[in-house]
Amino acid sequence: MFLFSVESATIPSILTDKEALIEIKANFSLSPSFWDHNSSPCNWTGVVCSNKTSPRVVVLDLSSLGLTGSISTYIGNLSFLNSLQLQNNKLSGNIPSEIVNLKRLRSLNLSSNALGGSFPSNMTQLAALQVLDFTANNITGMLPKELSHLTKLRVLNIAQNKIYGSIPTAISNLSLLTDLNLGTNSLSGMIPSELGLLHKLQHLDLSLNQNKIYGSIPTAISNLSLLTDLNL
Repeated sequence: MFLFSVESATIPSILTDKEALIEIKANFSLSPSFWDHNSSPCNWTGVVCSNKTSPRVVVLDLSSLGLTGSISTYIGNLSFLNSLQLQNNKLSGNIPSEIVNLKRLRSLNLSSNALGGSFPSNMTQLAALQVLDFTANNITGMLPKELSHLTKLRVLNIAQNKIYGSIPTAISNLSLLTDLNLGTNSLSGMIPSELGLLHKLQHLDLSLNQNKIYGSIPTAISNLSLLTDLNL
């Protein structure tokens, strides 16, 4: 005889999305009336769903609401999410590792909060990611070289954190990158000449790294013909 729990047999649907959203809300400083739990989550503020025949939550935008609290691990249950916007709040705690379950995620913006800890492990699982913005938090540790596997990235903004160590040369694998901002951290070492391989780069900011970046500007930077902003 085999026993299966109800939870393990649950098929992801708009109902499981709704349950996840309710758990996510419970971690935030939102009033009980912010979402009407008796209605469809597709009608909720900050929530966008896909087609009406079999809707799933594809966008969660709770930016600029002055939220406090932490990001629930239930965020990883929103398996159809392609955009997560939680910027300009006062969220704290670590970025939950469950976020890497969001295989369809294209835009992840957690900027201007008070999030700490290191980068979630296995970030390479977010293969569809195009925008990654962790600006102005308290994220620490070395810049993961595994970020170079996110080959669809166009914007990588990790400025104003506590990132240390050298700039991985493997970043040159991000051939679609237009914006790279690693300023106001504690990065050290020389500027890798491999940055000159990012031919679509328009904005490059490595400024205010506590005078730990040294050496000359690589001549390969002159290959960046689309570059309009260079801040060292």
